[in-house]
Amino acid sequence: MLLGDVESTGEQALLMRHGEAALAADVVVSGHHGSRSSSSAALVDATLPQAVIHSVGHRNSFGHPHPLVWARWADAGARNWRTDSQGAVEAVFAADAEAGVSLTAQRLREPRYWHGR
Repeated sequence: MLLGDVESTGEQALLMRHGEAALAADVVVSGHHGSRSSSSAALVDATLPQAVIHSVGHRNSFGHPHPLVWARWADAGARNWRTDSQGAVEAVFAADAEAGVSLTAQRLREPRYWHGR
């Protein structure tokens, strides 16, 4: 589920329009970069993804993702990923729905040569 810059009021509108069951997702890209005004408890409970990706810039001045948002997703059982420290995050969805999804990050696949020195 790609939420773009939706905040909690937009999330509530999604829930009202489609219902919780329709919003289940394997992977969510957090709304508004994981800001405190997004990823409401109601949305997290409706989606219950395996993973959440926070698309944030290196040294972003807003401090995204917000620690409360990070904790909310983690408490729901989702693994948190963040593009500022892990690079591009790739989600590969299996053709068989039961096989699920696998995620990896660019910096895990190809760490910079000077890391670990």
